[in-house]
Amino acid sequence: MAKFLTKIGFYAKKYAPEILTTTGVLMMASSTIAACFAVPKAQKALKNAEEKYETIEVAKQKAETDEKFAESYTEEDYANDRKIVSVQTTKDMILVYALPFALAVGGASFIFTGMGIMRARYTALTSAYTALNVAYEQYRKRVAAKYGEEEEYNILHDIHEEVVQEEVVDPETGEGTTKAKVKKVAGAEDLYTFMFDSSSPKWDPDIFATIRFLEAMQAWAHNLLLRRGYVSLKEVLENLGITPTAESFEIGWVYDLNDPHRDNFISFGEEANALFENTSHADVIEKGRDGVKLRFNPDGCISYLFPSRM
Repeated sequence: MAKFLTKIGFYAKKYAPEILTTTGVLMMASSTIAACFAVPKAQKALKNAEEKYETIEVAKQKAETDEKFAESYTEEDYANDRKIVSVQTTKDMILVYALPFALAVGGASFIFTGMGIMRARYTALTSAYTALNVAYEQYRKRVAAKYGEEEEYNILHDIHEEVVQEEVVDPETGEGTTKAKVKKVAGAEDLYTFMFDSSSPKWDPDIFATIRFLEAMQAWAHNLLLRRGYVSLKEVLENLGITPTAESFEIGWVYDLNDPHRDNFISFGEEANALFENTSHADVIEKGRDGVKLRFNPDGCISYLFPSRM
């Protein structure tokens, strides 16, 4: 029984935001329904108050024309009667709408409590992500310092050599032959690696136009970072015609010269930058004809990092 209760408590705590928010919404809806049912009662209370006011007015008019009655019903009695009716009517209205009001307030408190739990969890997760990201980047720097940046990059992306069969056409005879060729391939990707190829509407069959476009987009993103102070990965992907991932909405760059863990620039990766600077047309065509691999260097969660620089 104890284990069962513990399990129930665990799931109740885990899904507390959903439970609280759902309960709050249901209570808010119930308050609307209860208010609708309370309308006839409120109308009845107002009608009774109106009848009492009319009776008081009749008594006042009688006191103005009947001196004997005026001696027993003074101006003070008139004012007191109106005050009593007002207080009683207010009390009746409070009682009529007490339940809808309580449900509305309770529903709002449940919703805000659920939001508070979600905000606390979100803050904890972003803090944990930032700590892990910093540790990860420091780990990469230690590996690069020991084995070299190129080897670290190869390890990160599991870049290795594979023998692939390529068909080569003899320009003189037009006959095709299959030859084995050793080619470097990547066996692993990460959240920040994307392929810019013909699947993007911004892709240009002219590889040189594509290279110049990517170079311009990298400069645009970097200038936006300097001007605004932050850029999301989602913005960059959308401008490249690449479908944003769920993570890209929160991941991005934050410009802060006081933070030693920031690059303070936006890079599309070593492979892309190598193509930007490559002067060999044949090499550019060979490396970029099937697409350009973009490996971004975001700082982490924008909503957590950006306020910290203020």
